[in-house]
Amino acid sequence: MEAGTWVALVLGIGGAGWAITQFFVTRKDTRERDERDRLGAQASAQHERDTELERRWVQEKRLIYVRTQTVLSDLLDARTDMLTKPVGSPERQAAIDTDNAASILMNSVHAEINLLAPDAVRDAVFAAEQALEEVGAALLIDGVRTPPDPIGAATESCRAALNAMRADLGIGPVRDWRTAIED
Repeated sequence: MEAGTWVALVLGIGGAGWAITQFFVTRKDTRERDERDRLGAQASAQHERDTELERRWVQEKRLIYVRTQTVLSDLLDARTDMLTKPVGSPERQAAIDTDNAASILMNSVHAEINLLAPDAVRDAVFAAEQALEEVGAALLIDGVRTPPDPIGAATESCRAALNAMRADLGIGPVRDWRTAIED
């Protein structure tokens, strides 16, 4: 065999070997890339599911906190009216009716707060309710000592409960408690 033939033969075998090696290396790289892409897609899908669950969770807590805020506001307004309206007046009777309805709603709020709210929110809501109950007891039961500023203490407790709920949702605190009547 001539030298040129040997060179062509060596180059041909070397080229074929290189091509076969490249085929298997590329095939391995393709498999690894496909696996990375598949795992990345799974991670992305899981992240989207987690984000959606977190969004739903925050939305559910927000709705519960809105109901809680509404009931506390109704109780505070009713107890304020019960303190300020004359005994036997239609306004006072309407306040008593509102108070009774809000007290019933507070039971369902308790269940949701107990189930889903963190301890800081639960404690603040129950402290606000306790302050409102003290006002109600002073109004409705003879011989119960009325605190010096019953509405002020109840208002402050309601504001603390509102701020605890806002903090749990990642919202800043409010300075004042305002009801729909005051706005």
